[in-house]
Amino acid sequence: MRIEAQQIQDIYRCTYDSIAARNPSILQDARAKLYLLRGEQLAQEVEKGKISDIDAKVAWQRSFVEMKTGKKQDMGVTCTSQQIGNFVQTNCD
Repeated sequence: MRIEAQQIQDIYRCTYDSIAARNPSILQDARAKLYLLRGEQLAQEVEKGKISDIDAKVAWQRSFVEMKTGKKQDMGVTCTSQQIGNFVQTNCD
């Protein structure tokens, strides 16, 4: 069985279409939106010959890993707020 390598443009378009069709509201999430915009940017850079296809794939995968890592770190933060007079004090751990 032979598997043909997909170009970043095809991977980006398939990913975008799949995400938008399955869960359109995810496009409101800043991280998801940034990830998809980065994919579009990389696809355009490949089309213009600025970077290679494999470099674009690596960069986009790196963006995904950074997004997932950042999301996990954000989930570990706990914040509490309390009102002291006219001020609200917030502490995050």
